[in-house]
Amino acid sequence: MALYEVVLTFPDHEEVRITDRAPVVGDLIQIDGREWQVILEREPAGIRATARFVCELTREQRARDAKIRSDNAARRERMELLERRRQELAARISELARR
Repeated sequence: MALYEVVLTFPDHEEVRITDRAPVVGDLIQIDGREWQVILEREPAGIRATARFVCELTREQRARDAKIRSDNAARRERMELLERRRQELAARISELARR
């Protein structure tokens, strides 16, 4: 059975996956719920692989990822604000209880 290396390129690293299904340059593939596009075919790095396919996230997937990061940052900010307010109220209640 032929094996193929699929290289997922990230801004700060690459991940290599092995598959028995040969992609074609230009294909859109789903891996871990994210959409990737095969952009390049190269010689395999591993001895047992037949070919190496380099993939990058599709433009739409990058936009979805950016929206998720933005939404998560906004949630964190709201949670931090609520925690500060909770601490302020707890301090006020403690102060009033001491009087």
